[in-house]
Amino acid sequence: MSKRRITRVSVDLTQAQRDAVDAMMAQFNAEVSAAAGVPIRLGVREFFHMLLKRHADATGQPWPEDYPSPGGWRGGPKEEREDQDDG
Repeated sequence: MSKRRITRVSVDLTQAQRDAVDAMMAQFNAEVSAAAGVPIRLGVREFFHMLLKRHADATGQPWPEDYPSPGGWRGGPKEEREDQDDG
């Protein structure tokens, strides 16, 4: 069994709000890509994680950076995973 409990949060947005999020993400991705010199694309998940981290930093609140990997655990056989979780 996993040591960390993973939860999901859903947010309802109007179409105009979603369009604004998409525009913010497109601008951020373009700026980061230009600075890095290679195409970079953050998805919605990574973008919201970044916003939450920035908000926590700006307000002096703690923010644990123990993000679950996208799509869950990937690796060897289940037995290995259970051994690692017991560690």
